[in-house]
Amino acid sequence: MTPKERFYRVVLLINHDEVNHFGPMHIAVSDGNMDDGNLDFIEGEMKNRGATAQEWELLNLLRQMHTNERFAAWELA
Repeated sequence: MTPKERFYRVVLLINHDEVNHFGPMHIAVSDGNMDDGNLDFIEGEMKNRGATAQEWELLNLLRQMHTNERFAAWELA
């Protein structure tokens, strides 16, 4: 996946029905907290509380991006 494809996939996943905006991913997708520390916390909560395949995909893609790219994708979404 190219960086551009990854960027637009993240935008799509942020808006995806299978990404729960009230579960652990809300910290990133609803609140816009995209730094590594927040992603670490989200991952721990996803392990404890469960997560959809799309949420795991989103987390993994976000981890491959620079923080500035994460914020840009969030703002576009």
